[in-house]
Amino acid sequence: MDKKITVYEADDGRLTIFSAARRAVADLRASAPLIWRLFVRDFTAQFRQRIFGYFWIVLSPILSIAGYWFMAATGFLRPGTIGLPYVLFLYIGTSVWGLLVTTMVTINGSVLANGDLLMRTSAPPIALALAGLANLVYTVLVNTVVLALLLIVARFVPSPFVLLYPLLLLPILILATGLGLVLASIGVIARDVTTMAISGFGVLMFLTPVIYDAKFENQILSTIVTLNPLTYLVSFPRELSMLGNAQLWAGYLGGCGVAILGLVFGVYCFYLVKDRMIERL
Repeated sequence: MDKKITVYEADDGRLTIFSAARRAVADLRASAPLIWRLFVRDFTAQFRQRIFGYFWIVLSPILSIAGYWFMAATGFLRPGTIGLPYVLFLYIGTSVWGLLVTTMVTINGSVLANGDLLMRTSAPPIALALAGLANLVYTVLVNTVVLALLLIVARFVPSPFVLLYPLLLLPILILATGLGLVLASIGVIARDVTTMAISGFGVLMFLTPVIYDAKFENQILSTIVTLNPLTYLVSFPRELSMLGNAQLWAGYLGGCGVAILGLVFGVYCFYLVKDRMIERL
């Protein structure tokens, strides 16, 4: 019986953005079965011990908006002129923002959670880092179903572009993946960085039209909102799918460009420190 021979060659040590992208594509393609198995394992374990089981993934996003909706109903929170029922405005905004934060946390956590596999197997680190993304794709599908139910309850007829809603979320997922890889690269060495970054995004949410129409009279704040690419990655999917308003398309395309650059930069950072990352685990 023929034996397979593995040949190891010295790395020249020169990593570029393009070579990092090529390595990432090759590693993900080779480890696709492993990613799928990890997805099934993590998804089943995540909901197995909860009282509401798989129903929790539907109930959770509804509960997350209850506080903001109550403040708006009592007049404490003034969302501004939004053009559609506030519950829809709020649900879409928090769902998109939640996708951003959850993706970053998931990727960073996957590296730490799969530390044993990284040290004991030859599995590509990026495959283990991205293994949890399948759960997020499923979450997007469930959130879309919940959105359909809210449309029925609110008796609101969206624009025909609502069919594109899941696709319009791809840029925010791409950007979050890049940011998650950056956090994973730094977080293994300084684990408090992730906590600091998530806290920073909690502040950034209030400079993004997530829970209200972020139009400020203060010129500085208004400029920050206008230049913030997340403004368009959150607002454009909501306005196009619900109202058919495509006025923010230029900002959305700019946000897509930022998302792609963020992913490329995240992959480069990850491959730059991946060997040292394993040493630190």
